[in-house]
Amino acid sequence: AEQAEKAGVVVVPETVVERLIVKNGRVVGVGTGRGDDVFADVTIICEGIGLGTGLLEKTLINGKPLRRKLRPNEVAMAVKEIMQLDSGLIEERFNCEAGEGCTIECFGDSTMGMSGFMFIYTNKDTLSVGGGALLSEFNATLRSPNDLLEHFKKHPAVKPLLRGAETVEYLAHLIPEGGHRGIPKVYGPGYLICGDAAMLSNPVHREGSNLAMVSGRLAGETVIHAKEAGDFSARRLAEYKGKLDHSWIMADMRKYDGAVPLLEHNPQMLTKYP
Repeated sequence: AEQAEKAGVVVVPETVVERLIVKNGRVVGVGTGRGDDVFADVTIICEGIGLGTGLLEKTLINGKPLRRKLRPNEVAMAVKEIMQLDSGLIEERFNCEAGEGCTIECFGDSTMGMSGFMFIYTNKDTLSVGGGALLSEFNATLRSPNDLLEHFKKHPAVKPLLRGAETVEYLAHLIPEGGHRGIPKVYGPGYLICGDAAMLSNPVHREGSNLAMVSGRLAGETVIHAKEAGDFSARRLAEYKGKLDHSWIMADMRKYDGAVPLLEHNPQMLTKYP
């Protein structure tokens, strides 16, 4: 943030964007929880999956929402605990040399048969323990994310690895799982959409932050070119989609598009086969 401010950026912290402002068929800024509207030639929407505020679903241009309402099988709930443990015990239990790390990925019984994955990542003196599953399957089974995490932690193959570890932090996050087919139109008159808001997530490699950062960079480059040309029309901003389409982001999104439906429609892969 400090580097951005040095470059001339005005950072407005502790402020909630409550709505996108549309005038004459284009997004012209945002309305905030403070009552102060902020106007811009281009608004870059990076609100995450946005099920709370629903900016994209609620904003209409020419009678159409910027993104349709998401289905429960297009969203996953992921949970994670940061568990503190002596670095020597981590190295001993996970067979790591000093300074090395370990990643354990699990599916099947670890997710109670739901479509999802669980994981353990070692850090210097903590463990990241977590995972997730589709909202549709949490709904169908009436299980909670905490039920899933506690089941995993108590699994006989996992419990010995966590013995004596103390939970120091708990996190939860909604993740887009709609795949390439779920990506909305990522540009329009006065706006661009990046990251989770654009449904950019790789379920196989559990990647999201890197897709968000790169899409944000591409959006920024697009706005710079629009500024130089003095043209902020949808046609000009379509450059952003072109950049995405020719990047590794869309190559990966297309490659792994069927990964989540494969598990969702073949439950035996997570129950009978393991």
